[in-house]
Amino acid sequence: MKKSSRYSVAKPLVVFATLVVGASPTFAADAPRILLHNSPCVGSQEHFPGALNNLGHAFTETDTQSALAQALANDGPWDLVIVDEYSDFIDSAAGALAAHVDSGGKAYMNYWNWTPTLASIFDATVSASYSAPVAINDWDSAHTLFNSPGAVSTPLTPDRDTCFTDGARFGLESGGVAVGGYSGSPSANQAGIIVGNDGRTVLFGGILGLFDEGAAFAENVVAFLVGGGTSQLSVEDAQAAETDTTAAVDFVVQLSASSDSGVTLSYHTEDGTAVDGEDYQGTQSGSLTIPAGQTSGMISVPVFGDSLHEGDETFLVIIDSVSGAELADDDDQAEGTIVNDDAAPTVSIALSATRVYEDPDRRRPSSTITATLSEVSGLDTVIDFALSGTATVDVDYTLPALVVPAGQTQASVHLTVIEDEINERVETATLSYAGSDYEVEIHSKRARSGRRGR
Repeated sequence: MKKSSRYSVAKPLVVFATLVVGASPTFAADAPRILLHNSPCVGSQEHFPGALNNLGHAFTETDTQSALAQALANDGPWDLVIVDEYSDFIDSAAGALAAHVDSGGKAYMNYWNWTPTLASIFDATVSASYSAPVAINDWDSAHTLFNSPGAVSTPLTPDRDTCFTDGARFGLESGGVAVGGYSGSPSANQAGIIVGNDGRTVLFGGILGLFDEGAAFAENVVAFLVGGGTSQLSVEDAQAAETDTTAAVDFVVQLSASSDSGVTLSYHTEDGTAVDGEDYQGTQSGSLTIPAGQTSGMISVPVFGDSLHEGDETFLVIIDSVSGAELADDDDQAEGTIVNDDAAPTVSIALSATRVYEDPDRRRPSSTITATLSEVSGLDTVIDFALSGTATVDVDYTLPALVVPAGQTQASVHLTVIEDEINERVETATLSYAGSDYEVEIHSKRARSGRRGR
């Protein structure tokens, strides 16, 4: 049995919802009282703390056999007891766990050292233990444990093997219903997930912390046995292509668990780079209702299309109030992005001259470089020339940046010769853009002293 050294010291009771260590747990008057025995082996994952928090449930936690027995015997009654145990024995707590279930309490358990006494509490019989993790198939794919509040991928497949003994195969006692097992279809003594005691208990035959799907399964177990607590509401960022007509940015509003009475929220929009009335249809008084039993809804914000090439634009949806759920931390707003779908205009380049001269008194010293767009753009269009040739920019000539401003279709700059007294051969400045080359010859000033050579 692989054990972490942290289990040599008993951990005090903890109410994870309020993070109060060493204090007596405090539960809302109408909230279920939940005891979690959480003792993973080295390398396994702890799924139930996250599941309980996601569903909005306060809980008390133990991680030693003695603390579990004490909590069962002295700190009850509990509505739900979860035994997520891979690293210790719990034999001394078996009697108290049985008494809890016999008195009408609900329980979930996975364990590495199943005995007939423990299995019987869950309307099961031990068939055989195994020492390497084994996949568990769904025998009833429509069962809530595989579907609500989230879908669980099946078969549940272990993704690690870090514990010494990894579970058992089970048969059924009267009252036990196998909804999953180690064979592809229901088979005697091959059960791996058993619902017992008229739906008040769930047995999981493997070590849940060795399964990535264990996180979703843990949430479904809690929801199946006691339902969701205060559901957490969040809204997700969204985007949509602008199109040339009318589209919409659809924001998914997600609940961590469904509500028995439904959830209603109000919201408003705020401009980012997108402008209400021009780029999208905003609101200052939007509302959304997520019906009872559902876990998501949609806020749909219309966006207006056009044929103008422009950058992506953004706006915000901000949640103002929620009834029937709580806003998740730092999740009261989402950003909508209107994605430009219009192509950039094409660019044509023209040169006023292909030869320039160093002698400004006698010849032209510059060439005008003009960029013309095929249509207006909502963005500045930067003509980023690649320069080559025998002439050197800022030594033999200057060339400012060429930018066609947003809203315009044409701009020009001048390629201007830098005058010097060196009599040199003709040099070239080559401007390359979008696969085309534009060449300008730069002619030096001729020597003025002496007679011309023959």
